Amino acid sequence: MSGLSQNQINELLFRLLDNELCDSDLVRLNDWFHTDTQSKRYYCQFMEDYSILTLGAAAVEKHGQQFAQEENFDDNFWRQMVEEEKNAPALERIPEEKPAQSQPVNVERKPAVRKVHKISLAAALLSAAALIALIAIARLIPSAPEEVATVVDCLQAQWSSALPLQPGTRITSMSKPIRLTGGIVKLLTDQNVEVVLESPTEFAFQSYSEISLGYGKLFARVSPQGLGFSVTTPNSKIVDLGTEFGVLCHINGNTEVYLYRGKANLFAGKKNADKTSQLLTTGSACRVHHQDSGVQEIALEKNALVRDISSKTKMIWKGQPLSVADLIGGGNGFGEGRAEAGVNVADGQTVNRLADLETHQLSDGYRPVRANPYVDGVFVPGIGLSGTQITSAGAVVRFPATSGAVWGYIFNGAMHEGATTPRHALRLDGIVFGTQEAPAITFHSNQGLTLDLAKIRQSIPGLDIRSFSSLAGVSQTVSDALEREKGRSFDDFPAVQKVFDAGYSKVEFWIFLDGKEVLHQERSSADGAQKVDIPISEKDRFLTLAVTESDDTHAYDWALFGRPELILKTKDQMKQ
Repeated sequence: MSGLSQNQINELLFRLLDNELCDSDLVRLNDWFHTDTQSKRYYCQFMEDYSILTLGAAAVEKHGQQFAQEENFDDNFWRQMVEEEKNAPALERIPEEKPAQSQPVNVERKPAVRKVHKISLAAALLSAAALIALIAIARLIPSAPEEVATVVDCLQAQWSSALPLQPGTRITSMSKPIRLTGGIVKLLTDQNVEVVLESPTEFAFQSYSEISLGYGKLFARVSPQGLGFSVTTPNSKIVDLGTEFGVLCHINGNTEVYLYRGKANLFAGKKNADKTSQLLTTGSACRVHHQDSGVQEIALEKNALVRDISSKTKMIWKGQPLSVADLIGGGNGFGEGRAEAGVNVADGQTVNRLADLETHQLSDGYRPVRANPYVDGVFVPGIGLSGTQITSAGAVVRFPATSGAVWGYIFNGAMHEGATTPRHALRLDGIVFGTQEAPAITFHSNQGLTLDLAKIRQSIPGLDIRSFSSLAGVSQTVSDALEREKGRSFDDFPAVQKVFDAGYSKVEFWIFLDGKEVLHQERSSADGAQKVDIPISEKDRFLTLAVTESDDTHAYDWALFGRPELILKTKDQMKQ
């Protein structure tokens, strides 16, 4: 029967009769009517069987002639029929009339000619016991277990079962509760609904469109095909209307619901108890209390739940941006990188710490970075006679001429140390960077680095990159250093003397996408940080960051990109 099993069709038709059909169920029925050539005949047979039990065979036979020509009804009729059934009041049983008492009369019996209608013939062929059994099997007896979902990925998952679920394992409905005691698992239902569960959690699928959550954390991303997917907890039920939502079911019985995108209906109340309903929209969140099922509005916690995982790259995504600083430090963008790890512009090698405090004069040339899959290469801008190559694809940019003098390397962190400058953390707008809360990339002038966006996309399956966001500026600690050395003479270095006279240093920030300039900004240590937000399309392959000395010198150019992030969205969101 098309893409729906017989149990699924029966479930939808019983919802229709009970006036519990939602819009997504109505869409499924309409699709079934259009794609299954046997749907109209099955619908009539189902309604006939149901009517015989509820109205009686005589009442059904009385109107049976109307159903005899079902093959002649067009699609418009069936759409109207479903809509009428959805909105119609419940039918009342027609009582059988008792025959009037009368005196016995002798009559002459004559052979009777009875018209046999299609529906009455079917009723005659089926005994009452068979009909009752038919309806009991379809409705009163729980549906037979059927496969409804697949395990698609696991990250350090541990199960209470002796047979742990692995990627590719099929999960059936109506099974005993499944307990995830460790790690994270990602499921995909047969209606294309992504479900991510975090341990500890207990769950079970009731049908292809419903999962019960005894306790734990669940995130669901519902496709158009899966509209109507629902999550049931001990004191609530959340019915999807096209959403991304999360459910936290605490062991103490409280339930929290986070609506990240779209809409959903919340029904608060324990099983077999009175319930209240509430429509949740994007950005809303609420808590259903265990004792009285009261609903309380709460703040939406954007990173409260894991929304996606990748065991291949150890990705755990909670909706947060991907940290470029973490990538530079050898991580996956989600906290795996090492502090002060980075890339040496002189040779493209990865390094873990600052080993040389001196400034070095470097040569032209693009250096591929082979030890970090997300970094395409590095370069020294502004010293090539015919321009500077900035990508492995051969893109060339003509920077203003620079001295080619470089201190240190490009690394995950925010720190400077020199021959006469003690080691210290860098600051922008009063914020100390290089911490877990404020990550950064130290980017002394005359250095450039290119990220391979294609390789990054491969590490985040199911997601894509929307934009690059960062703060760009020169550390405020430059002013502190100049103040400490105030009065010092730099007659042999007039450019450095110019910095002391001004009381600040200047650099130029550059950003390119596939070799095309998208930002060029001059900033000084006295200016504060500049907010950067660069849109990125799915066609962009290379993102290049560079810092060059301004018209003064490379000295005291303690530049950094603060909170450098790639903003991520699901691929469905990117299409909207």
